[in-house]
Amino acid sequence: EITDIRNKRAGRFVLNTGEEIESENCILTIHPKEILKLIPDGLLSKAFISRVSSFEASAGFFALFAALDSGYNEHDSGSSIVSLFPHTDINRLLDPEYKGAEALVIIRSTEEVNGKSQRIMNVLGTSFIEHVKQWESTARGKRPQAYQDYKQERVESIKERIFRVYPDYKEHLTVIDSASVLSFRDYLNSHDGSAYGIKQKAGRYNLIGKLPVRNMYAAGQSSLLPGIIGAMMSSFVVGKSIIKDEKYSRFMSRNLCS
Repeated sequence: EITDIRNKRAGRFVLNTGEEIESENCILTIHPKEILKLIPDGLLSKAFISRVSSFEASAGFFALFAALDSGYNEHDSGSSIVSLFPHTDINRLLDPEYKGAEALVIIRSTEEVNGKSQRIMNVLGTSFIEHVKQWESTARGKRPQAYQDYKQERVESIKERIFRVYPDYKEHLTVIDSASVLSFRDYLNSHDGSAYGIKQKAGRYNLIGKLPVRNMYAAGQSSLLPGIIGAMMSSFVVGKSIIKDEKYSRFMSRNLCS
């Protein structure tokens, strides 16, 4: 929430914990539709509301987090990323109405835990808010058994596909936890739990830079490009609009041109 708005500038920012912060400027990297909720209606034009409301969601993930038994010696202990596609029709895989096996990305690495090497695996499967629509109004930690059953069903399906590729893992893999699109929604403050913010479309004017509240700015992966690269590039664009040119140029020269 923003308060003490004078001359279209916010004086204070109220966090969901109740803590209040005063700041000269505020840069928001949350989903554009969450930004829309923060700005008082009196400062929003119909065109602005329509533009933000028309943004479409990108794909989300169902995530599985697992570890291999510490006593299991894998021949290849390096880091790797393996993609599993049930077929080659990418458009079908990215359709929320699609009911078949999802695309999976298996990320394997060896990490140091309490002085010991631990082989871990993170698996991401395509998912959408439509898959968990019936539990959309529930809160983290208070979801019903039906939701837990849904998660377990997806975990078992993912494990089956992992074991087809890595049959030796069958007796050595322990699932630590899993997360649905709702988990991402609640932790990331993204209303649809999408992994990459809004869909990026040619010719569309995204939400980046100064907002209707003049000391608030939009940045992040929904502003320019998806992912880390988009978030970084948008930070340069927004930073340049806030900081004086001379100071910004010195910063860039010192950190990027040496």
